Amino acid sequence: MLDELIQQRQKKICKRVADKKSHKWTAKEIARMFELMVVFGTDFSIVAVHLQSKTRDQIKRKFNQLQSTRAKEVRTALSGSHTAEMWEQLNQDFLELAG
Repeated sequence: MLDELIQQRQKKICKRVADKKSHKWTAKEIARMFELMVVFGTDFSIVAVHLQSKTRDQIKRKFNQLQSTRAKEVRTALSGSHTAEMWEQLNQDFLELAG
């Protein structure tokens, strides 16, 4: 009985991870990732807890990509030197890209 429950749980976890792997990043997810980086920095495990549509590895890969393509925003998020207006503009930019 206990073994069955463990196996069922493992199947659910594997399916959830598989579902996450096929999901492309949306502008809202990227904006949320930036918000979480302001609070949690590069602790991708904690970011993944709050951004449940992505795995830790997906978040880390996206972070590495963003360091190349949006380096200024990444540095700003990690430095903590940001304003509400800047984050509003950043979110607006992402939403416009998603069109």
